[in-house]
Amino acid sequence: MRYHAVALLAASALAWAAPAESSPPRPASYHTVRIPRDLPAFALPAKTGSDDVIIYLHGRCGNPIAGIEAFGDSASARATTISVQAELPCKKNPRLHRWGYDLASIERRIEAAIEAVSQSEGRTLDRTGLTIVGYSEGAARAEALGKRFPDKYPRVVLIGSPVHPTPDGFLTGQSIATMVGSLDTQSTMREGTRLLEEAGLRVRFFALPGARHGQYGPEGNRVLDQVFDWLVEPGAPPPIAPFAPPPVPIAR
Repeated sequence: MRYHAVALLAASALAWAAPAESSPPRPASYHTVRIPRDLPAFALPAKTGSDDVIIYLHGRCGNPIAGIEAFGDSASARATTISVQAELPCKKNPRLHRWGYDLASIERRIEAAIEAVSQSEGRTLDRTGLTIVGYSEGAARAEALGKRFPDKYPRVVLIGSPVHPTPDGFLTGQSIATMVGSLDTQSTMREGTRLLEEAGLRVRFFALPGARHGQYGPEGNRVLDQVFDWLVEPGAPPPIAPFAPPPVPIAR
């Protein structure tokens, strides 16, 4: 029983965590945020007063909580993380959801989630330059959103996407991290990384040792910590342009 619990924790580890030799992050203290006329979102608040935001898009029919649970205290030291649920119920399990193709609708739902979390925390979160993280089907939508709204999403993290990323639509002011497990199919993400590099974009590939599709592996915390450090390290491009989205009214 103890071994099973440890295996589950390793498989779901998505974190801005400390290196592997350090103590693992404590369980994330996320909370559920109700959104009028929509599925709830899940928020891991920043503990440092930071107004930065990370948007997380889960995989097809995946658990929207599994990733955010493993973000840990190191994530809340940098930003507020918001896991937005996909909108279409899955056939085999209607309690789980998959992503549609209406990017405008997904973007409105992200905006509503940020506004709802801002109201629940009693402060205004910064929506001028977000980090968007997508896993599998969520990575495909994160790529599309990063291209449709490049000024809003200057930092894009694509993990185990079912389609190789392409450069068309990305701008040189964005930073793009590509990731895949060492036991997952490699060609899709590596080919996408090559195409982005050849187009002159700021991109870097990261492998997740010992991870299959849907996993982050035993070194996931260490690798993801490197990813998020790379996104904001000195020399990273500045935001493309100011982004000032209109406020989204929340029904009372």
